[in-house]
This record gives sequence, structure tokens and C-alpha cells, in this order.
Amino acid sequence: EEILEWCYTTGRRLDEIDLIIWNEYMRKRGWNDEATARLTTWKGESGHTNRTDLITIPDYHDVLEGRKP
Repeated sequence: EEILEWCYTTGRRLDEIDLIIWNEYMRKRGWNDEATARLTTWKGESGHTNRTDLITIPDYHDVLEGRKP
């Protein structure tokens, strides 16, 4: 909470539009962008190379945390 408050004081609070933009950006992270190579590496390191359903980084994290992508 202290760190978040520092962020608000030093920067600014995010509004609804900021949050929508951020969430949409993160929802597709790793899908045909500069993070695709990192996602491929992580999949290989964790034995998920053949998982064609892991298209984005959030998909990958879902599987690691026991959820379906």
C-alpha cells in the first residue's frame, strides 16, 4: 500500500480509460509482439512447448497457476 501511495503521489492515479488501455495491452502480451520470443522460451523451459493454446503471457500464467487459458 505504501508503494502504491508513493506511485500516486509521484505520478498520478489512473482513470478508467488508463485501466482499460493497460488491461487490453496486457491481455494480448506475447501474441505476435516483442514478447513472443520470451513466451516461447518460458514455454520451453517449463515443458509446455507443444501447448498451442498458450498464445499470450496471461495464458501461460493461467496454466502455471492451475487455470485453463
